[in-house]
Amino acid sequence: MNSESKAHLLASATERLEEAADLAAMAQRVAHTTMKKSTKRPRRGDDHYAVVAIRYLVLQADGVGRGIIGRIADRCADLNNGERPTDAMTKSWVEGATREGFLGRGTPGRAGRARGARLDEWIKMSPDTEVD
Repeated sequence: MNSESKAHLLASATERLEEAADLAAMAQRVAHTTMKKSTKRPRRGDDHYAVVAIRYLVLQADGVGRGIIGRIADRCADLNNGERPTDAMTKSWVEGATREGFLGRGTPGRAGRARGARLDEWIKMSPDTEVD
């Protein structure tokens, strides 16, 4: 591998990490501004599914494949009244994010998903929203 190829790979990796950091910051802002504490089961809206999708994509960009649902659950207590959601609950949230178009459909037998078409649209409409 020549030095030009190495430089290109490094620049590409750096760009992906910066994008992941931006998505993480956005997920944190949304999580803090959109979820209210309630004794009722909260209604899951676009903001919720966008945050779940962004956290999924950030972990995926960090190289997480197997066990990604559990890792997302570890980061989603803020979406579940301060308590860590179960893996089954988190899986249903990822399915909801896919259904709502924030994540692309997965390929059976393969880890990972692409950004959904609605995620970019949501980001454009919510530029000041925290998403960590």
